[in-house]
This record gives sequence, C-alpha cells and structure tokens, in this order.
Amino acid sequence: CIPSVGDVIFAGAETGGLIVMDRANPGSMERWIGGPGLSGNNVTGLAWTGRFLWVATLDNGLTRVDDPTSRTPNFRQYLDNLGSRRVTGVTGRFGGGSELVYYAMQGAGVGKIENGIAGLVYGADQDGLLSNDVNDLQLLGDELFAATDLGVSRLNGSLFVDANDGLTNPWVYDLALDAGGNLVAGGKGGVFRWDAQAEAWTSLGGIGSWVVGLAAQEDGTLWALGLDSSQDGVLARAEEGSWVSVAV
Repeated sequence: CIPSVGDVIFAGAETGGLIVMDRANPGSMERWIGGPGLSGNNVTGLAWTGRFLWVATLDNGLTRVDDPTSRTPNFRQYLDNLGSRRVTGVTGRFGGGSELVYYAMQGAGVGKIENGIAGLVYGADQDGLLSNDVNDLQLLGDELFAATDLGVSRLNGSLFVDANDGLTNPWVYDLALDAGGNLVAGGKGGVFRWDAQAEAWTSLGGIGSWVVGLAAQEDGTLWALGLDSSQDGVLARAEEGSWVSVAV
C-alpha cells in the first residue's frame, strides 16, 4: 500500500520499515525503522485518514504518525489493548471531527480504534467474521470490508455478514479502491469489483497467477501484482477489459 500526503509518498517494506520520498526531490528519500519511531519493521499496511498516517506491522502492532510530511513527525505506538500485535492491514477515515480506524490481525480478527482509543475487537465466533485470519481491510464509504482466506466479510451494524457472491475462489488477499472509488478485490480467483446494488462481485479477469496486491493510479489505471507457481512476481495492468503483463 503506497499512499501519498501532498507530494510525499510512503511505501512499506517487508523487513525494512517505511520509505518516505518527496516527489519533487526523489534524492531526499528517508527510511523510518522500528524503535523510537515505528513500532516494527515488517510493514503490512498503510492508511492516511486525513489527520494521521497509520502504519501496520506484522512484527509489532501499529504506529500513528502525526504531521508525517514534516522533518519532525510525531510517532505514537499502539502495542497494548490490541487483539494481537500481528497486524496485517489498516484502514480509516476522518470526518466530523472524529477519526475511525480499523486494523486487521493474523489469528485475532479485526480491531477498532476510535479517536485514538483502542478497544473493540471483532472475531469469528461472536461477530460473524468468516475467519480470524484477516488479510486486508478497506472502507467503502462507511462500510468496512475484510478479506480472508474464506472470503470477504462486510460489517453490517455491529456484526459481519458474508459478501462472497460472485467470487470464483473465496481466498482474497487484497482490497483496494480504484480511481472511480469502486471496491476491488484480488485473490486466487483473479480480480473482482464490488457491485453495491447487487451486493455481489463482478469478475475483472485474471492475470495468470494468484493476485496478492492491487493499486490504482490517479489516471484510472488499475494494477495487479501476483505470484506464479515458482513464487516469482507477476505484474499486470488493466487495459480495455483485459490484463497486459508488464516485465519486472
């Protein structure tokens, strides 16, 4: 996940923390690492709510970053009152003077942080999640979607409901918003777009491998990252209803 705040781009690394780069001055690249700054180095998700940058790590919880584009950002680590420190994704929004953040966990479901206070945790047994192993999260307006190996769960009020209609394979790795604000999902069955009226997924085709990551450019181009049978990376972009492979 690579959000931008103004001209500053943030990119998470698997073991190397967070890379921070100014588009106007690429040579000024910085790296934030675990310790006094980030809570961990294995970055699995990023979210800019409009107020704070949130950084999810698989090795040590969450970090909230205030004023992330300045030379002296303020870091607040979230290590306690979480369902688990093995965080796999994060999403959130800020509006009406209130910030709402959800984070996904490996083996512990979905957690909620409201105005900086961590508390409620949703689980499979009591709250309708398809699985406690949650791969990613995405807000579509006020609706929260959670991707798991058993399909997609959608938060409806205080409980999750299944949102698998149209998926050819329930194993979903990644959720994202395209340039038009539509929810898209990537997984073992390819790429899908959510139809809110039909409450079902529409297939956008496959790239010849499992899709483990999705990203949308401002010009509308949708990209898909996959892994083939040899665990080599596969990159493709959507063009006129089909996927075109890009050499990597």
